[in-house]
Order: sequence, then structure tokens, then C-alpha cells
Amino acid sequence: MKHGEKLAPVAAVVSAISCMACCLPFGIAAAAGTAGLAFVLDSIRPYLMAASGALILFGVWQLYRRGASCQRRSRAGIVIFWTCAAMVAALMIAPQTVANMLAGPSGSPGQTAAANMDLAVLRADFNRARDRTRLIVLLSPT
Repeated sequence: MKHGEKLAPVAAVVSAISCMACCLPFGIAAAAGTAGLAFVLDSIRPYLMAASGALILFGVWQLYRRGASCQRRSRAGIVIFWTCAAMVAALMIAPQTVANMLAGPSGSPGQTAAANMDLAVLRADFNRARDRTRLIVLLSPT
């Protein structure tokens, strides 16, 4: 075995760590920015909901008006429009219910051990999967 072949795994590990070190601060900054944006936008939420409703009504008017149109309506376009309108209406009427549906119930059988934050279960799952490729991600709050 040549000297370069011995260093290949080390080079791969160093490369992976340097890639994470480069991009991790941007990910943390993006998460913090998104959280801050959500905090700021919460105060103007009623205005954003009114704008969403007005845009949905404008979309209905454009979709079903009887005047000359540049393009025919397609069935796919109508389905996409009404699906989006239903999602906007659901988020306006019951935002917390939709958020709970997206997050899933706590302690459901489909959740992973990491989501439950039970270290013993996480360790047992990790050890059971020793024949598969496993990825360990370490996140720091700093």
C-alpha cells in the first residue's frame, strides 16, 4: 500500500469536517434569521392574512372571469389553485392545528428516538443499526 492510499481516509474526514465548518455558521445564521423574521411578522399577521385573502379572490376572478383570455384554463392549474386556496384557508382558520398536523403528535410510533430525546432508546437504535451506514451530526448552540 502506498503512502497516499493510507492518507485517503484521513483526507476524506478532514474534507468533510472543513465543509461543515465552512457552512455551519451560515445555517445557524439562517435559522436565527428565520426565527427573528417570524417574531417580527407575527405583529403584522392580520394584514398578511388579508392580503392572502385578497390575492385568492383575485385568483378566482382571473380563473373564472368570462372575458377574453390569453390562455385556456387547464385542469392541473385549477387543481393547483384550489389546493393552494384550501391550504391558505386552513392556515387562516386554524394555524395551530395545521402546525400540529405537520409536526406530528408527540410520542407517536413513527417518530424517531432523537425526536423524543430519550438517550437510552437512541443508543439502542444506534447499536441495532451497526450493519448499516450511520451518520452522526453534532450541533452546538454556540
